[in-house]
Amino acid sequence: MNDDAPGHVVQVDGLRVEDGAGRAILRDVSVSLPAGSRLGIVGESGAGKTTLALSLLGHFRPGLTRTAGTVHVAGHDVLGVSARQLRAYRRSVVSYLGQDPAAALTPNMRIGAQVAELMHGGRGDDALRARFEAVGLPGDRTFRRRYPHQVSGGQLQRVAIARALAPDPAVLVLGEPTAALDLLTRGLIAEEIERQAELRSLALVMVSHDLAMVARSADELVVLRDGVVVETGPVGSMLTRPTHAYTRELVEACDGEASRLANDPGPAGDAVLRVRGLAAGYRQGRESIPVVEDFDLDVAPGECVALI
Repeated sequence: MNDDAPGHVVQVDGLRVEDGAGRAILRDVSVSLPAGSRLGIVGESGAGKTTLALSLLGHFRPGLTRTAGTVHVAGHDVLGVSARQLRAYRRSVVSYLGQDPAAALTPNMRIGAQVAELMHGGRGDDALRARFEAVGLPGDRTFRRRYPHQVSGGQLQRVAIARALAPDPAVLVLGEPTAALDLLTRGLIAEEIERQAELRSLALVMVSHDLAMVARSADELVVLRDGVVVETGPVGSMLTRPTHAYTRELVEACDGEASRLANDPGPAGDAVLRVRGLAAGYRQGRESIPVVEDFDLDVAPGECVALI
């Protein structure tokens, strides 16, 4: 593979990463991703998933060194640029969304300003409002002037999404951004990310140990074990006809959930019930006690939904 492959926004060729003791974390890893598609990277803890994903940002954790291979993203030689060029690249070409949105946000800076600082082009009030509303958040100035600790967990992750999308990147790297959320919010945030990717023709790179979760969104899968790519291919064929023994183990561990998703990606038809931004509470004396904040829900025809 090479960085001139037509239609590929990501090209990783022969990547080898070692720790300080010379132990290989990634071994001759090669991966390609067409523009606008979705790649899932799965494997057990220590397989090298995060190391591979972070290489797309030109970042390696302390103690790790790239000893061979290249990484190209949207025509950029990610591992061959200067520090200044790498900073500009991270602010325009690729974005990262991790598990903890608070880690991506400055606690003493208003959330609106944190999204605005990464926007290219228009940064006016209307443009910023549109960015917030695009990810299901209130767009008014009052909300945008809140600090991170003044919004709910689900809202905070949506702010992180808005910030990650603000520079209109070509690639969004997802480090299990919904792992710390409750099941309902997790599904809604995952749907929001997919919707934004579809609207923007954005390539997604998803890292997870949860094969069934990745199978809901990915077009292609890469299975890593001990730093080696053991299998790669379209989601449907890998879930129903895996060729490597380790991939079969992962599929079997899902108790059929991954295979079901490959054959039945979800309920068809428009939602018969749709709730957006519901807030409710009660008064106790002069105090208002919130019970539900920023609640979203879709129920499709024939679908059974449990609230727990």
